Amino acid sequence: MRLIELTSNRTTFKTVKFNRTGVSLVIGSRKDQLHGEDDSRSYNGVGKSLLIEIIHFCLGSSTNTSFRQHLPSWEFTLRFEIGQTAYSSSRSTDKQGTISLNGQILKVKAFNELLGKLCFHFPDWGGSQLSFRSLLPRFIRRSKADYNDPKITSSDREPYTVLLRNLFLLGIDISLVENKYSLRTRQSELELFERNFKNDPFIREYYTGSKDASLQAKHLEEQIARFESDLAQFAVAEDYYQIEKEANDLTGRLRALKNKRAVVENALSNVQKSLEARADIPREKVLAMYGELQRAFRDETLKHLQEVEAFHSQLLTNRIARLGQERMRLETEKRNLELEIHQLNQSVDAKLRYLSDKRALDQYAAVSAQLSDLRAKFHKLQDYQHLLHKSREDAASIRIKLAEENIKTNAYLDETFYETESRLNVFSSLAKRFYPDAPAGITLQNNIGDNKTRYDFDVRIGGLLDKPLSRSNANGRPSARYFVLHDTSDNVCANIKRLASADLPTAPWNRVERWKDYKQAHMFITRDGKTVRPQERDFSVPWRATRLENKVVGERSKGIFLHVESVQVRSVELKPGQSPLNDKGKCINDRISQSPGFTDAQYDRLALAYINASVRAGEWLVPAFHVAIDRNIGGGHDDPRNFDLSRWGTFICHRLVAIGDSCS
Repeated sequence: MRLIELTSNRTTFKTVKFNRTGVSLVIGSRKDQLHGEDDSRSYNGVGKSLLIEIIHFCLGSSTNTSFRQHLPSWEFTLRFEIGQTAYSSSRSTDKQGTISLNGQILKVKAFNELLGKLCFHFPDWGGSQLSFRSLLPRFIRRSKADYNDPKITSSDREPYTVLLRNLFLLGIDISLVENKYSLRTRQSELELFERNFKNDPFIREYYTGSKDASLQAKHLEEQIARFESDLAQFAVAEDYYQIEKEANDLTGRLRALKNKRAVVENALSNVQKSLEARADIPREKVLAMYGELQRAFRDETLKHLQEVEAFHSQLLTNRIARLGQERMRLETEKRNLELEIHQLNQSVDAKLRYLSDKRALDQYAAVSAQLSDLRAKFHKLQDYQHLLHKSREDAASIRIKLAEENIKTNAYLDETFYETESRLNVFSSLAKRFYPDAPAGITLQNNIGDNKTRYDFDVRIGGLLDKPLSRSNANGRPSARYFVLHDTSDNVCANIKRLASADLPTAPWNRVERWKDYKQAHMFITRDGKTVRPQERDFSVPWRATRLENKVVGERSKGIFLHVESVQVRSVELKPGQSPLNDKGKCINDRISQSPGFTDAQYDRLALAYINASVRAGEWLVPAFHVAIDRNIGGGHDDPRNFDLSRWGTFICHRLVAIGDSCS
């Protein structure tokens, strides 16, 4: 696509014409500068950014509410060529939902799809990540943010789209990019699935190993069968509770009648005993007693025996008659009670027989709910076993495929090396026309890490000096301020003979691979002067490596400190007769440091790193010892030991003088 001309239906708009070949420069200036106005700002607000927005507007951007509010009834027309075909797109600020392309009215979506087909050859699987609108901002950058990084524009949402779109425009095969992204996305979904299962209270027990899933499934299956059998024989009585209440009432009445019958039976027993009772004194004794009384008292004072005997006989007769009547009454009452008890027993038995094989509706519902709960657990356990097995099979398959993709990518880079280099060198040749003395280029390397990024892709002019330092997420997002000096002690313990070879490149602590995966710092400097950036970490990456950052200030301090470790060899300090090793075979301490602590090669490399970081910061960073930062904090370190600040300063001056700067 080549832009030709931008016009408007308003005469106040000045037509913009683009050169057919070469660069078209749009320069804005104010006719009259206001008195006292800053000359450095005299070119702002004259329409350069607005021109970019109008071009995007004519090329299918989203609705622009500012145009509708501030430019009502305006219409812009952009003329352009694609190949040898001329096109003209017109769009009104009032009716922004359509665009006229060579007189044909199109919806904005249809317009963009058509231009995508005319300008690019998208692969079938590219989907929404590759489109005319997603790629256009790389040719016509709209906002200031679009100029911060040559790889990224405001249309990008994630590293995957950044890589996909850049490589597509560079003509590099993007199927490998898509493959790794898809595989890693699926792998992440499987990992999330397993984490979600682990968080389920029912399933968690099987992850922790406190229960066996297969045994529990069998147990649940047996319980379900038993509950299903119970429910199949379950007869529901809607009046269950009413009948149960009546039976309980009858049982209460029955209990009262039985108690009453017991009282009557007890009374009958007492009456019978009373009827069977007789006088204990025989008549002869009475006569003998009265004979003695007649001798002791006068006759007129004693009753005649016959009169007494007749009196008692009458009393006994009356008592027997009364008790006989009472017995008859009690026997009648007992018969009536027994009849009533018998009838009540029959009623209670009938009601209990009715209830014996039936249940209430809510009891049925409760059993049914228990059965449903057991079934849900059983199905969840079955799903867990099946899905976990399937997901782990898929995860294993994905790991194999990712490894295969790594091999394919290496093969692709090897096979297309010269073709890829020729494509990437176009940028280098253009960059050198503007910056002839600066290294420039595009790097593309296979990324075999556990991520969604197929390639490490970078565009660079002038090395790392133009790359910002790390920033904190605290208020104002301050940039790095402190250059922290550490030492990484490698302990030879009591084998001090090894100190003689401490500075040789062959020493184990001077090998790059020893430090390339360490997490303690941004940079390691070996004793022979090699620089190691663990995991390709740079000063732009926020990092924490001190107690102050990790234990006191916390996350807000991350990004304020840059950390550099210089390798130092230490040995053990011993008391007379003391063993250098503890019970576990470990050296008991590393208190004796080398003296001098660091080599000139280390001081020189450290000076370069400090100057580099300070240039990127735009000011000299504050050097700081690790021991000073962690002072009075529990567990603080004691490094760097035997560090010669004056010696380091000498190397900083040497480096500054070498680049034409002064040192005072």
